[in-house]
Amino acid sequence: MFNTKRLLCLFLLFAVTGVSAQKVRVHAALNGHWLHPQNNEWLVSFAPTFAVYKSGFWDYSSIGKTKNAYAIKLMKGNLFRQ
Repeated sequence: MFNTKRLLCLFLLFAVTGVSAQKVRVHAALNGHWLHPQNNEWLVSFAPTFAVYKSGFWDYSSIGKTKNAYAIKLMKGNLFRQ
């Protein structure tokens, strides 16, 4: 349920302390719909500031890059997926 007082308190806290919510953005090369290579089943979609995974919208918690791969951590509320 939507809690107006809690939201207002968070907004005021961010406004007073100067904290801003900065969105993590996915690299442009990863944008698009990703399919399973053997059966073409849809797995995930990456947009610049959000992902679609298991029929839900997720924010990016963190995105890391190694030499040959990306590690993308998704969050939705208190849920995290990598």
